[in-house]
Amino acid sequence: MIRKLLYTVVGTIAVCSASYAKPTIAVMDFTVVSKAVRLGPDFTEIRWGETNSDILTSDLITALVNTRKFDVVERDRMQEIMQEKDFISMTQNEAIKLGNLLGADYFVMGQIELVEAGVSKKRIPYTESYKVDTSGRMVVNVRIVDTRGG
Repeated sequence: MIRKLLYTVVGTIAVCSASYAKPTIAVMDFTVVSKAVRLGPDFTEIRWGETNSDILTSDLITALVNTRKFDVVERDRMQEIMQEKDFISMTQNEAIKLGNLLGADYFVMGQIELVEAGVSKKRIPYTESYKVDTSGRMVVNVRIVDTRGG
């Protein structure tokens, strides 16, 4: 999941920033849509919340840093400026303003739309055993804003 997200973000920014040696990226914490979890039968419980979105955001930031193709704005610095300047709803224009305040060429923000999890059991022929398969799917929408020109 994080690899696909990383390849999408890196690929998009690489195409847009061909003239920049090493662009600076600010990554905003991903938000979670309420009631975004769907469970299949035989699943007892799954907990999903802001902690999970923090993990996804941290994984994306770590993956971007590990490519060594980008400078990534520190999360604490970004949150400090967001609170100071009172950025609550993040429109594209506000993302451009925040990116400029942070010195970022690109601003990445996203929303976790859906998390699905399921379990299936299949009986193994000629035995009393079952094969248990778990599956999952996550839908994440990501916006990449070019703060230099929108």
